[in-house]
Amino acid sequence: MLRYDVESLTLDTLQMVKPIITIYEYKPYRYIRGTKNDQLNNFVMGELKAQLQLPQDNYAYLVKDGAEAVGLATLRMLPWDKQIFAKEMAAIDYLRAIGNYEERVSILDGLLSKLITRCKDLKIEHLSCRVDTADLVCIHALEGAGFKLMDIIVTYCFDFAKSSLKELEYPFRIRSQEEEDIEPTVALSKLSFQNYIDRFHSDPTLDDQSCDQLYAEWARNSCVGLVADQVFVAEDNGKIVGFSTCKFHKEVNRFIDHKIGEIVLVCVSPKARGSGVYTSFIHHGLRWFREKVDFVQVVTQINNTFVQRAWSNLGFRLIGSRSTFHKWL
Repeated sequence: MLRYDVESLTLDTLQMVKPIITIYEYKPYRYIRGTKNDQLNNFVMGELKAQLQLPQDNYAYLVKDGAEAVGLATLRMLPWDKQIFAKEMAAIDYLRAIGNYEERVSILDGLLSKLITRCKDLKIEHLSCRVDTADLVCIHALEGAGFKLMDIIVTYCFDFAKSSLKELEYPFRIRSQEEEDIEPTVALSKLSFQNYIDRFHSDPTLDDQSCDQLYAEWARNSCVGLVADQVFVAEDNGKIVGFSTCKFHKEVNRFIDHKIGEIVLVCVSPKARGSGVYTSFIHHGLRWFREKVDFVQVVTQINNTFVQRAWSNLGFRLIGSRSTFHKWL
């Protein structure tokens, strides 16, 4: 039972949570060579500040033990997911506590209870949370609150200072996406990601047709520049047989000394699989990023061993994993 005080986190009380952020072991981007803890702290504090400044309904909570902050949680509405799945959805972005195991579990239990009550008040039907796989205290608290594991994602990183990019011959022409490529790209995405094993398709409360549509809309938003900085397509005799999307991590590049990019979506037509198109897209993405960033990261589900072998062969290394949990309200 929570014996601490829980209150809303505001811009005025934001600095109180900095000690929680400072000692948290699993900060994003901690794998970046030469990055200092202060830089990552400033990045996380900047993210929290930005979320508190958002005009739409987002919620953040602070747990206090006397005058000391010992816990933090944030809740973010997901309007894009709502549009796809026709249900109110939200995500817990930050769920942190300090103390020994029992104290942290108690704090997190109280925070999750607060968040779940808030979600029910808001008619939220679906709640998700992604945490570092090594953060067992947080995982235990989520499980105790009825959250179910949906997937585990792994992140690989290519360090241009430590890995050389070998030459590779591509089986098909790869070029920048043009406006007339948008609809074929969207259609290919919807087809190719059918029955994909991810947190959406693994969730029994989400229908497969909507999960497929999510990837189609993701591809469309990438093509028009909403969620990607560059899109490439591969073509065979004038027909698109795959596409890839790339983006810069602009939100963190302001806080650390290195620049980071990501190859986000890679899609290959079922008929073109096994021909080397996927590896060509990754290689081409690295060539495009080479003079622009210091690191390139890629992410996939832990059971997607094929792409992980391709990444390793090109010089990527495994740097972390995260577990995704869903709760149905």
